[in-house]
Amino acid sequence: MICGKCLGNSSVLRCRSHLVSETGHTRGDYQANLELGSEILGRVTRYCRSFRWEFRGTETHMDLAGLLAAVGWCSGWRPLLELRETSNLVHPPED
Repeated sequence: MICGKCLGNSSVLRCRSHLVSETGHTRGDYQANLELGSEILGRVTRYCRSFRWEFRGTETHMDLAGLLAAVGWCSGWRPLLELRETSNLVHPPED
């Protein structure tokens, strides 16, 4: 779900700001980005619904991750990626 521009790889997925900046300039993979937006919306919707009493406990880890994906999509992934790098310096990932 991470923007290829923010990550610095060849992924066709884009955050909002990179998608807007490329609109009309390149032939991007808009279908993949539409599908990504739909997936993020679905996950965040399920996560938000889980706050209602009758749906308590229905959220999944992937739904919670959708909330992070929504933040990354809206504001760009670079700040979140920098936090991850800083966190890895303090707490290296276990093998």
